[in-house]
Amino acid sequence: MFKRSRRLGAFTIIELLIVVAIIALLLAILLPSMSAARAQARQLKCNTNLRSLGAAALLYAKENRETLLRAEHVANQLADADPNSTLHWSQALLYSLPYHDGPIPGLWRPTPLTLQQPLIRVLKSIELFQCPSFPESEGAFGDQPLDYITNAFPIPYTLNNVNQDTPNGGGPGVEYRSENQDVVDSAKFFKLDRLDERIISPSRLIYITEVHHRMPVVDLQLHDAFFASQLPFGQYPRMASDKRHSKGLNALFLDGSAHTMPLRQIDVGNTGTAGTLGLRLRWFTAYLNAPSD
Repeated sequence: MFKRSRRLGAFTIIELLIVVAIIALLLAILLPSMSAARAQARQLKCNTNLRSLGAAALLYAKENRETLLRAEHVANQLADADPNSTLHWSQALLYSLPYHDGPIPGLWRPTPLTLQQPLIRVLKSIELFQCPSFPESEGAFGDQPLDYITNAFPIPYTLNNVNQDTPNGGGPGVEYRSENQDVVDSAKFFKLDRLDERIISPSRLIYITEVHHRMPVVDLQLHDAFFASQLPFGQYPRMASDKRHSKGLNALFLDGSAHTMPLRQIDVGNTGTAGTLGLRLRWFTAYLNAPSD
């Protein structure tokens, strides 16, 4: 009789445990790298979004008397427009976006809030207005339709602006009183040809950056910043103050470039030293320590 041969190809329990341990070790090594790669891809996608929005903004400006929207544009400055309506900066970009072939909501009315819903629905449907790394909304804040915010700082920023920047902003995105908002000089910040490069260069002027994660989702008129207290480290921030990207926040400049900047580079905060305000505003406007004209 022949002896029964040992079955080939079978693993012992020890061998299986060794294989499982090796796989677990490889996963532990590879998962952080894969996670970092996904985060970097989201960061690049956000910067690509910003560049596309910048191209649309400049195209809109060239076709509309060098008018670059940085907040809401008063409609009575447009021909045949309802004087009670305004044009939101995100809405203006829809006219120049090749990705949007649907209807564009009519001239935007900021109040009552229900009248903003047509524009909000359109923005939610367009990926360019969404940052893939936007933090999950908290509590009842809901889905943010617009993950970006424009720079609406007066150029230059003077003592008049400093005096109006009083603590009436509430939480992130809460509206300032009307008398505070009157300090925003729309005639200066809408016209590209009024940008004095001797004061600030387009390549150093942020046009759009990322919005605070607790910004209300039902009021698009809050998606612009015009006071120092609305900067990331300000008392009433509208700009993002979290680390949604590993290297900082994404920012689009007026020359069309987009960069990821460390949070402390965008806003140094109150350092308690002379000239702090000028440092904090250096990417958004020029601070002149003199009363406005």
